[in-house]
Amino acid sequence: GEGTATTNLQQGLVKFWASGQTNNPTTIEDSFNMSSFTDEGTGNTAIVFTNNMATVDYYQGSQSNQYHHLVTAGNQATTGFTYSTRNGSNTLVDCGYTGAMATGDLA
Repeated sequence: GEGTATTNLQQGLVKFWASGQTNNPTTIEDSFNMSSFTDEGTGNTAIVFTNNMATVDYYQGSQSNQYHHLVTAGNQATTGFTYSTRNGSNTLVDCGYTGAMATGDLA
């Protein structure tokens, strides 16, 4: 329950996740609650959920084996989100592995 040491499973479960590559070719190895994973040019990826989130106030996280991800402000929607992969020089780059997840309330 809320305010205790126990876990609220409905709030605490991941509602979306995906793993794949954004280099050539863009591939998805595995996913959950994802209808599309689109390469939108070098370093830019768009995710569309199968089941929408209730609001845009969900947590989205992403990672790669090489680079830092940055979610561009304004591109998080109930239907999905976009993110950019940048290297240490802040240059947009594709990478060999990328993963993303979201937690929050489904619609």
